[in-house]
Amino acid sequence: RPRRRRAMPSRGRAGPRQRVLVVNDDGIDAPGLRAVVVALAKSFDVYVCAPAVEKSASSHAINIHAPISAEPRFVPGAARAFACGGGATPADCAMLALDVLFADDKDKRAFDVVVSGVNRGENCGRHVVYSGTVAAAREAAMRADAVGVAVSLDSYKRDACYDHAAALCARIVETILLGEDEGATLRALRGKVLNVNVPAETETYDSKNVKSKDAMIPLRATAVGASCTRARWVAVPDPSDPSARGGTEDGLDRKRVVSDMTRDTADASSKKARKSHSEAKQAKKKRPPR
Repeated sequence: RPRRRRAMPSRGRAGPRQRVLVVNDDGIDAPGLRAVVVALAKSFDVYVCAPAVEKSASSHAINIHAPISAEPRFVPGAARAFACGGGATPADCAMLALDVLFADDKDKRAFDVVVSGVNRGENCGRHVVYSGTVAAAREAAMRADAVGVAVSLDSYKRDACYDHAAALCARIVETILLGEDEGATLRALRGKVLNVNVPAETETYDSKNVKSKDAMIPLRATAVGASCTRARWVAVPDPSDPSARGGTEDGLDRKRVVSDMTRDTADASSKKARKSHSEAKQAKKKRPPR
């Protein structure tokens, strides 16, 4: 069983606290980002650059066709924060933060660690290819020779608690930046990405085998798996077609195929359209033959 957590000692360097950049793909208002900023702020100066709206499953896409905006925002615990609009992707946010918003001309490495998350939902197996969370951490590792730490919670619940995942992330960053190894861990991990997935509910125990919130969450290093979500495709009426909005049989012949890849992909309008389509098919079956 893991032992009770102790405060991570500092390497004893004088001067201001070290800086950590936080990005994500769920958007700047996501509870996972807010939780990890608060957790990191206990030991570091935290800076935030995140999409203004959710950009999940953006992979490593970057925006080259339209201007990107950066608006100052207040995020509890953050020294400075920006919400990026104009279709900014997670990789865009990491790039913009490192090259422009928080660039430090006196130090080419303004951030030694860039945290991405905490993401809503796991990023295991081949999901790392599609993940905007992992891509933002990867961009930081590529562009700034930083350590990218992508953190995801294995829960899609809107009311999920991110506190234990945020605390685990802070512990990892403290080990990298404040450990008593004279920077050996940091040097070994530069330019690399740690993809951390945290169970939705984690029970920890102290040395006396008693449940304790202060006990450390156990960690295990693993290889990337080969699992991948299989998309379920659903045909629905084309919402841009006026004749399809009335639910007529003719309108239902013009369908738009959408993916129901995750539980939240299909919005209310799509569900309503599928329901109308289903009801129309049932009504057609009940019609008496001519």
